[in-house]
Order: sequence, then structure tokens, then C-alpha cells
Amino acid sequence: QQTACQCKMAAHYDASRIPPAAEELITEESAWPPREPLRMAPPAAARRTKEALDRIDKFCSDSFEDALASDAASDAQKRLEFLRRRPKRKRRYTRFDRTLATSEAAKKAALLLDNLEQYQPWVDENEVRQYDELAEAHGWDKSRFGAYGVTPARTISRVLDALRERGARPVGTEVIVLGSSVGWVAFGLSLLLPKASQTIGLEILGTRVYHANVAASILNGVRDVCFVLGDVVEQAEDQCRDAALIWDSLGYGAENGGRTEGLAGATSSAKPGCVLVTYDVLPKDSRLSAWKQLDVVVLPNSWTARQRYYLYVLPGGDGP
Repeated sequence: QQTACQCKMAAHYDASRIPPAAEELITEESAWPPREPLRMAPPAAARRTKEALDRIDKFCSDSFEDALASDAASDAQKRLEFLRRRPKRKRRYTRFDRTLATSEAAKKAALLLDNLEQYQPWVDENEVRQYDELAEAHGWDKSRFGAYGVTPARTISRVLDALRERGARPVGTEVIVLGSSVGWVAFGLSLLLPKASQTIGLEILGTRVYHANVAASILNGVRDVCFVLGDVVEQAEDQCRDAALIWDSLGYGAENGGRTEGLAGATSSAKPGCVLVTYDVLPKDSRLSAWKQLDVVVLPNSWTARQRYYLYVLPGGDGP
């Protein structure tokens, strides 16, 4: 019987082709289940393992703050308590050598950046209350509306370089940021575009407008920057009448903050040659069809290393 079985296997398998390592594994010692019971870990090792798992669990709970904040979004008080417990951010958004800030303007810019670095979102009860009331009143998606992130000045500089290389020649004199938050983009544009007559940020969260205007006071005598509390649906048209550049930070990929309506108002009043920078493709709306896409560039910001920046222009500009 054993010979017949071996002949039957030989018809399908060639034992000479089995690697030596595989032959070594096929032994009685490797049989399962083992003849002797498995060795149990000593109590001390089991305790260390449990402590390690507890540390990992705590680390994960601290790391996934976005998921936890989303779960707590329906209750402002829970979200506020959670965000107050979260670890303070240690990484700076900006890096610069203070020894290079020798001029009065550069020293003020350094103070401005320090001021912005100190801001922490969602630790002010008024900000949380405003956020919840606006989201509920307008039905805005809380995962996008009010999201806090930073587009650093180096990325803004590269966006401006891309616009120049593609022949943008706006005739307006002002720079407008829709959804300006505490002002990172607005201040970056104002420092990089010294010929702009004024930089205006439009924001609907009052606490952030307050913080932004406090920071803007640092640049008195250096740049004209101001922040306006208001709804883009109602004010974008008036604010964009003399815009050379409009930076759209509304909602980032979602219909939040009246993005389509606000951009439609801005389009109706903007002059030919005005350029538009957005984090997402323009909504499909006939009122926005006048914008011509120049390009899409991929650059880093605080939430991703590969953010797409969509560059548009209103044809007909012949500015400087």
C-alpha cells in the first residue's frame, strides 16, 4: 500500500525539485498540534505587553484627533473639552532666520508670523459657538467649514511665479481672500505683492476676523491689510470690484460658505485680467464660465504635501 501511494505521488510530484530548506521543515518536530503544551509567557512579560498595548492605544487616541473631533461635532461642549485636552502643536508653520530681519519691515513681518503661530483654533468658546450656529443655520458640512490649515508663504510665492510664467496681467490693484480665516494667505500675498494697494480678507467667523486684524496692526506703515466680517454671498461682489487677484479658500471642495454664490458675485464685478486661485476645481455654473483655466500646480501646505492649486484668469487683461 505504501508503494502504491508513493507511485501515485510520483506521478504528480518530483521530490528532487523540493528545496533542501523545505525538506528540513517536513519533520516530526514541526507537526501540529505539538506533543507538549505551549510555553506560557511569565507574568512580568504579560504585564509589559499590556502596558505597551495601553501606550499604543493612548498614542492612537491622541493621533486621530480629526476622527474624534468629527464624532464630537454634534456637541460643542464635548468638542471644546476634547480640543482643550489635545497636545499643543509643536511644529512651526514658518521657519526663518531672525538675524536676517534687519530692516524695520522685516522685523514687523517676523513679529507678525510669531503672532500667527500663537493662534490655536477651537479653544475659544465664542468661536465654537459661532461655528455651530452658522453650520446649523446654513446646513454646512462641519468636516469642511471652518477647517483650519496653513498655506505657507513659500507655496504662495510659487503660485505667484506660476501665474507670471503663464502671462497673467491683471489690471486691478487689490488682493482679495475669500474665507481668509486668521490671515495666513492674506498676509503672505501682501508681503509678496508690495505694489498691491490693499489686501482684503473676507471671513464669516468673527473670532478669526478679530485675531487677523490684531495681527494686521503689526504691519501698520508697511502694508495695508484689513479683514472684514461678512458673508461672501452678500459681500464678494462689492469687495472684488478692483481685484487683481482673488484667492478662494471657501469650503475646499465642498459647497460650504456659499462658495458658488460668492464666486459668482466676485465674477460679475471683477475686471478683465483678474486671476483666481482655488484649492479645488470651479463649480459647474454658467455664471463662472468666463474663467479660463491657466494651469494646475501641485505644492505643499500644512495638510498635504501635494495640494492642487487651480489657476484661472478672466480673459482680456492688459495690466502691468
